[in-house]
Amino acid sequence: MTATATAKREAFYRIYIKDCEYCGKQFKRSAPIDVPPKYCCWACRSKGMVGVKREKYVIPEEYHEPIRKMYANGVGTGQVAKMAKRIGVPRTKISYFARANGWGQKRRSRDYQWRWSEKEDDIIQRCSDAHPKLVQKRLRAAGFERTQSAIEIRRTKLRAVQNRSGVSANDLAACMGVDVKNILAAINKGKLQAKRLPGYDYERAPYMIKNKDIKTYIQDWLPEINIAYCDKYWLVDVLTGG
Repeated sequence: MTATATAKREAFYRIYIKDCEYCGKQFKRSAPIDVPPKYCCWACRSKGMVGVKREKYVIPEEYHEPIRKMYANGVGTGQVAKMAKRIGVPRTKISYFARANGWGQKRRSRDYQWRWSEKEDDIIQRCSDAHPKLVQKRLRAAGFERTQSAIEIRRTKLRAVQNRSGVSANDLAACMGVDVKNILAAINKGKLQAKRLPGYDYERAPYMIKNKDIKTYIQDWLPEINIAYCDKYWLVDVLTGG
């Protein structure tokens, strides 16, 4: 070891003569000045640390009160990150510490109040043809705040799309056994009545075709329709209003 390394070691380390906290045996060891040794060997250390919670990061007591005041005044603009940098611990350590002491906001459980009310379900049922963004606006006007993803999931659970009166152009093409371009051509020529769903861009909005308009189209333009390609059960339901 060089003279420089020896000088540095002497500046930060010292020789301790202590009694082991587990077996009581006296030992001599070199250790950092601020961290005196507690055990004489690894065996005593492993036995003495049984049941002791080991923490990599510890918040000093002098910072407990500043953290409490910080959460009392409100956080959310970088105060926690600055305090973590000041103490030298991760930000999550301060968050967990504050939550354990009842200062921070508790985590919301999965069954937190986010249960859907009957009024929200009624709005979703009535707006089953609309874009989730439009449904979100109507819910907000009624005093409810929901994300578009939550609206999509709730709409699926309520089977709102399946319960609406009408089919899309793709579904109609599948039932009639033709390409969807034939259905769109009939709509553009005015042979088949259809409306675009609200809330979408007009040019990209999908069509919704009611059963009565499908029945009228089949009756008026029967020569253009190949009945052999149609789903016979669906065709009977449409013509008989089943």
